[in-house]
Amino acid sequence: AAIARLEAAGLDLPLCVHLGWGSPQVTQLFSDSHAFFCSAIVPVMWGFMYTMGAGLLTRFPKLRLGFLETGSAWVPYAMQQIRRRVEPPTVLFTQGQRRPVDNAIDRRYYRDPEEFFRSGRAFVNCEGDEDFDYLLKHVGEDGLMCSSDFPHGDPSAEENYVTRWRESKGLSREDSRLLEELWQDTQRMESRINTLETILDDEVPQWRKRT
Repeated sequence: AAIARLEAAGLDLPLCVHLGWGSPQVTQLFSDSHAFFCSAIVPVMWGFMYTMGAGLLTRFPKLRLGFLETGSAWVPYAMQQIRRRVEPPTVLFTQGQRRPVDNAIDRRYYRDPEEFFRSGRAFVNCEGDEDFDYLLKHVGEDGLMCSSDFPHGDPSAEENYVTRWRESKGLSREDSRLLEELWQDTQRMESRINTLETILDDEVPQWRKRT
């Protein structure tokens, strides 16, 4: 119901899955320096598997879905893993006898995730030291978004993000153009988020104080 309301509001805002410690049970499993990755970043990948497996973007044709502040190199891997569950690569059975792992895949709505990334309905933040050519090959230019969380003192901080991309020797002129578009998309996203926060300030004045 909440997703339907977001879609119907006409705000052109995506539903985003951001890193975080949303599950105390998971967070408590880790106590060393890997806790940030294991309990805050990896759950975003869980979100990818479940939303894509459930066919969320097919159920809601106007919805867009983003995965934020986790890097993006994991997306091609996750896409391949979900494909293996939809069409298991077994050679022990004929095509008609293969049994897909269906308990988390809704085959009425499932579509290959790459379709949504290439059409811009799904997107992921890419970081300055990732393999841009690899990401373009498997995710597509419309599925990438600049990411820089520089005020934070954690691995997401990357103050020279845009400069680092522009100085990359692997970037062609076309890649540089795409990078500039990604940066503009980020600025538009910030504007939309500000609009949403203004609406929330008016309708739910205490929302910033809620945990």
